[in-house]
Amino acid sequence: DDGEQYTDSDTDAAPRSFICPMTQEIMRRPVVLKDGHTYERSAIRTWFRDHDTSPMTSLSVNKELIENHGLRQAIQEWHSARKAATTAAATTSAATATAEVAA
Repeated sequence: DDGEQYTDSDTDAAPRSFICPMTQEIMRRPVVLKDGHTYERSAIRTWFRDHDTSPMTSLSVNKELIENHGLRQAIQEWHSARKAATTAAATTSAATATAEVAA
């Protein structure tokens, strides 16, 4: 786990490819299966306890989990940029409010 905390607002704003089809949340540790679909690691591992199929296709699938490093990096970069933009907007808003009070 990379320790990132995502809010509902983050999840609503995130590109669809960042969202696990099982949890409907932003993936922290995305893994891809041989069928080409990507999932949150913990969600697909839980699924595989009781199933030998892909949750997306219902077809039999190899249970090998391949780290999706590119997607994980893209998610982390997007979230960092989003946090920076939110912080900048809050700083600008606070500065504007202070200037208005001083005027």
